[in-house]
Amino acid sequence: MRTIDLKTPVKKGEREVHELTFAEPTVRHMLATDRHESKEAYAADLSLAAALTGEPESMLAEMTPEDWAQVRVVLAEVYMRFMGVDQSKAEEALSSPPVTGETPSPKS
Repeated sequence: MRTIDLKTPVKKGEREVHELTFAEPTVRHMLATDRHESKEAYAADLSLAAALTGEPESMLAEMTPEDWAQVRVVLAEVYMRFMGVDQSKAEEALSSPPVTGETPSPKS
């Protein structure tokens, strides 16, 4: 499980959420994304976040962009695990300098 603290608590009605705890992902959680078409990436992510946290989508939809960015990082890790990506290699690739688009010159 992983918990993130929300920078801005989400309030819906009388309930207020200050943190989100994500369950260890299973295929059951990923099935929550199946009802969305590929063009509905945010909706699919919202469904997955709701499945992993147990919070209703309507509550999570009230998050600020800053808090949603934290959630997307967790979801990216989940997606990588389901695609068989070695997380340490992914982190290494993300921390590498960006490719400049230059083609290396052939060695003589």
